[in-house]
Amino acid sequence: MDEATLHKLSERIVGGATREEIIRSLHNIQGEPYPVDRATAAVNFARLGFPGEALVVENLVSFAPMDDKAYVIHAFSQVLVRQPSEVELARFTHQLEVGGITRLDLLELLNDVALSEGRHIAWDYPSRFPQPKGYGDAAETSLLVQASGFRALSESSNETLTLCRFTGQKWELAPSMITRTEDIRADSWVVSDGFILTGPKSTIADGFWVVELDVVQPEWASLVVDVVANAGIDRLLHVTAHGNVRGSFRFEKLRMHAFPEVRLRVQDAVPGQWISVQSVRLRKIG
Repeated sequence: MDEATLHKLSERIVGGATREEIIRSLHNIQGEPYPVDRATAAVNFARLGFPGEALVVENLVSFAPMDDKAYVIHAFSQVLVRQPSEVELARFTHQLEVGGITRLDLLELLNDVALSEGRHIAWDYPSRFPQPKGYGDAAETSLLVQASGFRALSESSNETLTLCRFTGQKWELAPSMITRTEDIRADSWVVSDGFILTGPKSTIADGFWVVELDVVQPEWASLVVDVVANAGIDRLLHVTAHGNVRGSFRFEKLRMHAFPEVRLRVQDAVPGQWISVQSVRLRKIG
């Protein structure tokens, strides 16, 4: 990759591009089709057959919850595929900060602009959001759980992040989780050697955490569980499990550990090997 391309991708990340968009760009650079039909992106994985270009309202409004300026930049990049002007950024950030508009209001305004430009956006939103005025038809698919179901604070102020869970009807992924499978069945994934689930590269508090896993697989199958930080430079946890896995594994997150990421990797797979990930969570314990 040349320096100019790397610089452009870096600018897109700073502007709020998602991991899925960066991966898609890398596929385009190499002249490869982006394999959305195999559910490699979180939004497609959570809703089988869901259009790759759909925007999930709950993911948008929960972006950077304490930073309205970052949210405005991200909303513009996702809905209008551009950066806000200096005036737009200042005006909408101010309106959000003083309560003049809500984050959902901003999406409605940007959707109106998109429609005026001749672009019809497919939106998906959970039942806890009222259907926005002027939005395109909602996708006829099962919905993700509410955003608050993925990240919550307990009474003891210890944080819990649900990264992936199986409801008995579908798998649900937290925002920014990436998966790779050979095939998706009603009750399992067909997998080969390599990473099958990674993410979320999210900011979490310093201290002691546990990875809580509930995974069903053949008794001879091997699953490697890593928690890494700083793009994989620092390894905080490394476990190899054989057969079914249900338990908690502790690691310590220090200030120097930026953007921790859980990685599940299959090794020594045989053709047609399956795995059923019931639950993956991060929980702070101290």
